Amino acid sequence: MEMTGALWNEHPGTYLQSHVSENHNEVGWVKELYPERAGYLDIYDHYKQLGPRSIYGHGVWLTEAELRRCHETGTAIAHCPTSNQFLGSGLFNLRNALKPERPVRVGQVVPLLNARPIVLRQVLGHGAARRAAATLGAWQVARLPLHLNTLHPDRAGGLGYLNRSGFAFAPVLLAHAVFLAAAIANRIWNDGAQLSAFKLEVAGILIFLLLLVLVPLTFFSSQLLYAKRRALREYGNVASIYVRDFREKWLEGQNPEGEQLLGTGDIQSLADLGNSFAVTGETRLVPFSKEDVFSLAILLAVPLLPLLLFVFPLEEMIDRIVGLLL
Repeated sequence: MEMTGALWNEHPGTYLQSHVSENHNEVGWVKELYPERAGYLDIYDHYKQLGPRSIYGHGVWLTEAELRRCHETGTAIAHCPTSNQFLGSGLFNLRNALKPERPVRVGQVVPLLNARPIVLRQVLGHGAARRAAATLGAWQVARLPLHLNTLHPDRAGGLGYLNRSGFAFAPVLLAHAVFLAAAIANRIWNDGAQLSAFKLEVAGILIFLLLLVLVPLTFFSSQLLYAKRRALREYGNVASIYVRDFREKWLEGQNPEGEQLLGTGDIQSLADLGNSFAVTGETRLVPFSKEDVFSLAILLAVPLLPLLLFVFPLEEMIDRIVGLLL
């Protein structure tokens, strides 16, 4: 410690970074190592390691005297709520640190992927690999000469089953949404931010996640468009011939066999032809529907709903929900 302080003071343009008072066990252990010192921060102070260019991580359990010493020396505290919550070491009292009579210089550590909980990190990591593989697979399949049937009742040429791929990645989407909700809640709880300040970020990230699972399905759009245009042309020609013959037979009286209109199968055939032409016209250019997009959006929004408790009291939210239902 003495050599560290001496080295730092020999290079006044450099920064010094270390940890201080992250959890009770750590504070007790340090007290056993330096029983002659008044506290954890006093050890750094004794070895001349406090100052405007010193930054200490966490500082969850700093005493009032230690916070005042940080103010006097210009020492900064870099708190990391994500790490503190994950380790259960406590929460840094930001409002107390920023008291007007002795404000402490405070920064926040921005957590990257490795700061996320282990299970969440694994879900996101494996999900990204699966998404990349699925995207590549969709691109390769979409380049094959597919035989799409626009009469298929899924209104997607028989590719409607691909919409399930979006829901197959539901755990990954939920993991991202949960992490986003936690990050926003952390900013609101620890930094006093307002929920409304994050509306653009929330909308942007939710749209990005939706595009992440839906864009690969658009690789089939060119083949669906070609199949739809070809089918409309072919069925249009068949329909023109059939309705012309129907008109000549039943409306212009050219019925040489004297067949009766009542009970004839021509009416049903005309209706079937119209339905087939309508199904072809309703063929989508993507193998997913508006309902699929809406369902995925609801799925992503669910983890963000608890954030509304920062704006509306629970009782008011319940009253609003009951009012909507009734």
